[in-house]
Amino acid sequence: MEIHYIEKPRGFDVRMRVVEAVTEPIRNLSVTEICRRAGISRQTFYSYFESKYAIGSWYALHCDIFTLDLIGRALSWREGYERWYALMKQQKLLFANSSQTKFSDESAAAVAENRITAFQGTFRERGLEFTDEYRYYAWMCASVERAAFSRWLKEGCSASPADMARLTELCVPPLLHRALSL
Repeated sequence: MEIHYIEKPRGFDVRMRVVEAVTEPIRNLSVTEICRRAGISRQTFYSYFESKYAIGSWYALHCDIFTLDLIGRALSWREGYERWYALMKQQKLLFANSSQTKFSDESAAAVAENRITAFQGTFRERGLEFTDEYRYYAWMCASVERAAFSRWLKEGCSASPADMARLTELCVPPLLHRALSL
């Protein structure tokens, strides 16, 4: 049996301590307080995050690499979504505490752009042309993912990751779904 190991990215443990330090609405926390809770200096904080509002985006983008970005490469739509919702649920407190800020829309736009770039890479790997039409479908898919996640979060993550995966997959534009189905 072949075993594969995933190396932690530089600063992963520090970043996760910061993620876990956000236990109340982020607008009520200073960077100094987050650093105190995480056991790091402000200088260390700013070497990993541009602001306290970037914490949720970092975690979401990190999780996307192992879930959503693998859809059509190594994971089916359902598998990718189920794994993604499970990881998001692990840090629901972070998202609940950081989603009420004016900066969350900017973060969501960055996450959506990364999703489009991932779709484009998957198309390239599969030898498919990523047309303007597929770019639009990818944007729509990213928008649906964001809306589904936001609603799920507002509902306290009461639906299981498996149920959310099934429902989110149903909303993927059919041509995009077919193009990236395993």
